[in-house]
Amino acid sequence: MMFRESQLGFRTLRSPNGLVVPVNVFDGKYFPKKARDVTWLDCQKYWIVGDGFLKTERYVEFQDVLRAWSEDVATAIGSAPAWDKKWLTAPWLEVSDADIMPPPTRNFEFAGLQ
Repeated sequence: MMFRESQLGFRTLRSPNGLVVPVNVFDGKYFPKKARDVTWLDCQKYWIVGDGFLKTERYVEFQDVLRAWSEDVATAIGSAPAWDKKWLTAPWLEVSDADIMPPPTRNFEFAGLQ
């Protein structure tokens, strides 16, 4: 999708928004550079495992954050071009993923999600 953005002129001075509206819920440390260079909605402090989160003030804050972010999502949807069947052809599908691969790292676990 980021390839499509670049080919269609998104994330430029003339068209600063993109088609990708990212959210970060962990730490972003292992995001590929290309993903780290895009501004994302930071939801790290809302990454709470369990039902207790729904009963906290932070949950209300989270809803407010999502409500405000939904304007960015609406803008991305509104500026998305009409579907083009050429996007299913080789030049659009066979894109090198070298620049979107995360840096190598050891495996890790998410506490509470086993």
